Amino acid sequence: MFTKIPLIKTIMTPFPYSVGINTLLCDAKIYMHQHEIHHLPVIDGDNIVGLIDARVFENQNYESIGDLNLSSPQVFDLNERLDNVLEIMADKRLDTVLITKNSKLVGIFTESDAYMHFSRYLREEFGPHGGGDNAA
Repeated sequence: MFTKIPLIKTIMTPFPYSVGINTLLCDAKIYMHQHEIHHLPVIDGDNIVGLIDARVFENQNYESIGDLNLSSPQVFDLNERLDNVLEIMADKRLDTVLITKNSKLVGIFTESDAYMHFSRYLREEFGPHGGGDNAA
């Protein structure tokens, strides 16, 4: 499958859905449900200002995303090596990172993406039944 360590751009999800900072939380929840996504980048103009997930909807004290205390998401350039991205995700216990080109959002990469691509790699490398026949 790979002859060298791939760049994050080869396996990220390109053109991720995103919402503006002034989006109402109820609208963001509907948007996420409609598109069957679990993470939603928040932008203000061209600037990435946060990342929300389903946990944000547990707190009913806020009306819009701008009312939340958003933390800055981990961002990588699309030419970053995948092993570096995975190492930082593991070290910081991140389930999602955002990918940029010239500081503009161009992709998203989640731990689910990592699982999916790794399982595909293992099947291609070892075949669908690459494990041993006997349990250890």
